[in-house]
Amino acid sequence: MDFATLPPETNSARMYTGTGARSLMDAAIAWEGLAGRLRRAAAQYRAVMVPTQAAAAYVRWLQVLAEHAEQTADRARAAASAYELALAATVHPSAVAANRSLRTWLAETNHLAQASPAIADAEADYDQMWAQDAATMYAYAAFSAEVVTDTPFPPPPGSGITPDDTPGSWELTSAPEVVATGGQVLSAICHTLRALSASPPRAFETFLAPVTVPLSKLASVCGHSDFAINRLSHLNKQATLDNAAALLTRLPQRVRAANAATGLGRATSVGMLSVPRAWLARTPEVGTAPWPSAVNTEMRYRFANSRRTSSRRRQSP
Repeated sequence: MDFATLPPETNSARMYTGTGARSLMDAAIAWEGLAGRLRRAAAQYRAVMVPTQAAAAYVRWLQVLAEHAEQTADRARAAASAYELALAATVHPSAVAANRSLRTWLAETNHLAQASPAIADAEADYDQMWAQDAATMYAYAAFSAEVVTDTPFPPPPGSGITPDDTPGSWELTSAPEVVATGGQVLSAICHTLRALSASPPRAFETFLAPVTVPLSKLASVCGHSDFAINRLSHLNKQATLDNAAALLTRLPQRVRAANAATGLGRATSVGMLSVPRAWLARTPEVGTAPWPSAVNTEMRYRFANSRRTSSRRRQSP
């Protein structure tokens, strides 16, 4: 419509005689109310749909976590079995206490060193217990470190939810914190097990370093005393050998003296007089031969005196 062709009476009459702006205002109010209702509906749908989309990502994340949790459960079960085996291989504390009590009692009653072999046996049993427990603990720590591996858990997906979207959105953001804390605890356990099982001899040497250094110095000081003791032992052995050689040199003289003394106890009787056996071979019958030149005057006197004494005994009634 070309309003320029119309006279002002027409245009003015239409403007003033029409319905006016009231109907348009009513329509605007109506459309504004509809827009508000649609906006509220969109917000409600958004509050429902956005967590649902975030929950879909969380569902996939939870499935991965479930697989990791199952693997962790299997490893924990294997670690429990390893603990049972290690417990069976470990020496019972009562056996260790009995060994130490026996060792103490033997040491208290070892006044004359009669219990030294039993003390040595008790110490050997204690050393065997020590070695068995140490080997068991190292094997158990190594197996546990191998089984309980530090498997990193996947991070949670981004939710894209803000606190202004829905009041219940914080319930979804609390689960990742719990899982992350559990992963940190598991990682700390794995690190501890690796520290226990890694290079046991080196760690043991480091632990004994404050003790081995003073002991090595003490051993160097005791070396001189050991040399002196060995020297004294050598001198003692040499003196013993010298004494034995001296005894051997004097042994023939003592043997000859013993033979002479034994020969004196085997004399032959001539009347009431004891004479050596060699005299019988060189002396004739008594009274039929002259006195041998070997017999001195004192011997003759004793023999004559014995003859007179024997004749008197025969004549006496």
